[in-house]
Amino acid sequence: MISVDSLERTGYLDCSVTFICRLPEDVTELDLLDNHIAHLGK
Repeated sequence: MISVDSLERTGYLDCSVTFICRLPEDVTELDLLDNHIAHLGK
């Protein structure tokens, strides 16, 4: 189950989500815009 599914099932889909990671090591493969990414509309 992915995080978006979990948020939907628990009723928190409309809330902000913050993931804490090491920049830039953990996000080198992501297409970031100003240190943000949208995934499945979240």
